[in-house]
Amino acid sequence: MGPRKDTTTRGGANSKRGKGRSTIPTTQQVGILVQDLLHAEDYDRYIEKFQSIKDVSPQFYCSLWDIECTGFDFHELLRFQNLGTFVELKKGYDESQIKPLYCNVERQDSVSFECAFKIVRVSLNLEKWNTLVQLDCSGVDIEVKDTFTNYNKIDFVKSVSKTGFGELSFSNFSPLQLKYVDRLLHWVVVKIIMCKQHNYGRIDDYDLSIIWLLKNKIKVNWPLFFSNRMISYKNDSKRKLPYPSFISRLLKVDRVTSVNTLLTKPSEVSGLDAKVVQKMHYVKESKGNWYYDDNGVWYNDFIVVAEGTDPESVI
Repeated sequence: MGPRKDTTTRGGANSKRGKGRSTIPTTQQVGILVQDLLHAEDYDRYIEKFQSIKDVSPQFYCSLWDIECTGFDFHELLRFQNLGTFVELKKGYDESQIKPLYCNVERQDSVSFECAFKIVRVSLNLEKWNTLVQLDCSGVDIEVKDTFTNYNKIDFVKSVSKTGFGELSFSNFSPLQLKYVDRLLHWVVVKIIMCKQHNYGRIDDYDLSIIWLLKNKIKVNWPLFFSNRMISYKNDSKRKLPYPSFISRLLKVDRVTSVNTLLTKPSEVSGLDAKVVQKMHYVKESKGNWYYDDNGVWYNDFIVVAEGTDPESVI
């Protein structure tokens, strides 16, 4: 391993060195490299276990107010959980900084972390959860079995399925079978909240249980949920590191910055917006009613529209 270039003094009034003085980057400092962030022993571990082995998950996001839900409670369900800011995050992120943070992070308590970089200590605590994404620890722990005492999978699947839309398969339940709002919620749950890596086309029990909590307005302890998810994905060699836009916002608050040319910016195809809704084959007719267009046969969420019926005439 070659010599490590020391660039920690770039960019600002605080870059002067003095005996016994640590160099802290200013908010104007840019382009901090991995070598700048990690101590020697941490850098060696990063090279061995993270640099080429761990990837960063793409950032999915939801453009909430681009999605028209007149007559539906999609926005209200997310607002109740205070998830609006989190699901709309689409900040660019520097993968060469996300990986070192995950490599070096240590959990302090259920919702708090610290990462001791060479030049600064990055910390995530309850206060920052609230400041960055307006989340607090009020709510239930999803991992506690009693949280789902009143949950009945069969009844819930029936309640979120399109009436009369094919036969239900509980072992292979698909997003195509979901009603309008439930399909939007499923997209947000698997791609943003859970940061799921694959199998988007199959709804498993865990997906359903979280959608059930959202639909029933059971407040969730989201900092705890996301913290558990971050550690789980960090320790799983096959999973990509989650929540890069959130981590990028945290790094910026603690004055770890980058340059625009190094940032990975979420793609337009990674967002849930009006265009995605249209691709889901949901259409809104002139009277304001929403229908699912199944190759020319239109269904709404509660009444099966007979084949050949003019949707404009359905009230």
